[in-house]
Amino acid sequence: MNYLAALDYLPEEDNPIHVLTTIQVLMRNVGIELGDRYNKKLTKEIGPDWLQALQNLRGRSLNLNDPQFVLGEPLRHPDSPTRSCLPNGKEFYNNLDNALAVRNAWSHHDITDLSFNNLVPSIDTMQVFAKSAGMALAKQCLAIKKRIAEIQSGEYKNKGVVDGATLKIELDRLQVALELAKQREQKVLEDLEAAQLLLDSAANKASAAESSVTVVPDPELEKALAEALAEKEQLEFLIEAISAAEDASADMGDVSQKGIGHKWEGPIPSRQVKLVSLIDDLYDTNQRKYVAEEFGPTASNEIAKWRQIVSANSTIFLSSQGRGVAYMNGDPIYIGSLIDESEAELGEISGFFKHHSYVLRINGDIEDRATGDILRDISPEAARDIGYELLMQRPTGGPLRITTDGLVASRVKGIWIPLTKVTSQDWFPGHLS
Repeated sequence: MNYLAALDYLPEEDNPIHVLTTIQVLMRNVGIELGDRYNKKLTKEIGPDWLQALQNLRGRSLNLNDPQFVLGEPLRHPDSPTRSCLPNGKEFYNNLDNALAVRNAWSHHDITDLSFNNLVPSIDTMQVFAKSAGMALAKQCLAIKKRIAEIQSGEYKNKGVVDGATLKIELDRLQVALELAKQREQKVLEDLEAAQLLLDSAANKASAAESSVTVVPDPELEKALAEALAEKEQLEFLIEAISAAEDASADMGDVSQKGIGHKWEGPIPSRQVKLVSLIDDLYDTNQRKYVAEEFGPTASNEIAKWRQIVSANSTIFLSSQGRGVAYMNGDPIYIGSLIDESEAELGEISGFFKHHSYVLRINGDIEDRATGDILRDISPEAARDIGYELLMQRPTGGPLRITTDGLVASRVKGIWIPLTKVTSQDWFPGHLS
């Protein structure tokens, strides 16, 4: 068992990045410890192929160190061999259920206040579970809480706090880091491919000479690939979570405004953008990028309507929920929303929402929130195409629902907007029948 050592020094500050990294590393250590326990015991009792046999039984691939698997498998399946590796009794399974709920809340980005206020109760829950399961993780939870107490008391001197106002800046920084991480991953993959060609060549020569030389892969390259994948996954998690937190936040006075053309009530949004002259889009000069895609497929149509109110190249103050304010005759005037709220509320989504809900990951995976099943494991080809289409419209992922008509919708700034349509053959089994 090889714990991730990051928890030895996390968290250092009460800010979103440290909070998210702490809970993510903690959850990965849950997967590492329980996965190691399951593998050692079940390999001895059943044999080295026990996980493959379980995958055949469940009809999907399973990741031994995935917290969703190590917590959900024994909780949801009374026939699971993993139950023999754990205590039993109602109290323990209540603790297990609570631990899985914590994992899901953070993994599905239901928690948008990324602070110690929400981290501490989650650590408490995981500590209770870890102690009842006889896990070394319980001591890690205790150490995290001690560090948090030191930070809050001022005993531990942190370097600064990243507050909600800087989430957008942090998100842009993380997206740049993710691109670099993807480049590093690609480089390692190319190195591995080149090394494999050399190994194949050496193996062929050894076979021709009837040599007993054994050719093995380069362990350093395999380690580098594992590290590159872990770094990419961590950055994807951070981007998803911060995007969800930013989406959930709203400027004061942004909820109950009067109609278009009326004076804006409350603080003026801080984000400034320019109305582009040649296309129906806005340009953020600070971030050096266009804006429409952030707010869903109806944004360009709404921007076209703004041209009737303000002239090209005008400065528009844009709230986090897509509402625009422009100064006219010295007064801040509400000019409309990038999300066509009236059309969405009047039934732009046809049919009725099914009870199922999902999460679109930044890598294109679609996860069933209730079971943790990944569409890619069920229907690989369809999942790739559907995930790509959804990411084109929601590049940072987000919550998904599906209607009885097969429309997949995403919540954009609090409003459900349809993104694509699927058939029952391409979706999770039984979810559209």
